[in-house]
Amino acid sequence: MTAKIFIAMKKILERYQVDAIAIRDVEFPEMLHNTVYLPLALLNKQGIATVAEGDIYAILGMIILYKLSNQMPIIGKISKIITSENKLVISYEYAPPQLLKNRVVVSSQFFGGGLSLKGEIKEEGLVTAIRIGGKQCDKITIIQGIIKPSEQYDPTLPPLQFSVKVNGNVKRLFEYGIGGNLTFSFGDFVPHIEDLAKMLNVKIIRI
Repeated sequence: MTAKIFIAMKKILERYQVDAIAIRDVEFPEMLHNTVYLPLALLNKQGIATVAEGDIYAILGMIILYKLSNQMPIIGKISKIITSENKLVISYEYAPPQLLKNRVVVSSQFFGGGLSLKGEIKEEGLVTAIRIGGKQCDKITIIQGIIKPSEQYDPTLPPLQFSVKVNGNVKRLFEYGIGGNLTFSFGDFVPHIEDLAKMLNVKIIRI
């Protein structure tokens, strides 16, 4: 089934000549829900921006960072906010395989079906994370920090796990909030994103 879904996605991409895809996986039947994760990761490896949950804001963030960094961004959700260490713990169901070391295919822990990639982020370094938000895509939240592999694997979280030591004040997240998926890419792209926001008359929030 995983192979069939991967082939189907490839055919859709070829037919419509697109370079990004957001899958509404929550509308898949329960038995197939997690089957999309490994195909999405493999499409990432081929340079195609992908995201689950039909998250259009996240796919827009991926395209922006992909164009700026020339590398496939990482998608992740905030699983924990550790204010004492000014740190975020990020997890997700898949990541571009080329960014992972010690990667293995594992059974997804949700719904008892499907496959995901488990592995550690290959390198540590400065990352820029963005989240486009607002009803009219009228704000971009930016977080910068140092990405590191997760110190301890948590079996209750999705298989991709890493932490980000935030350069700003992580407590500001409680003030502004941030929902959905964050998009991460190695490097400093804040000036470029700020220039884009000015062109589009979009508000910037720095964490």
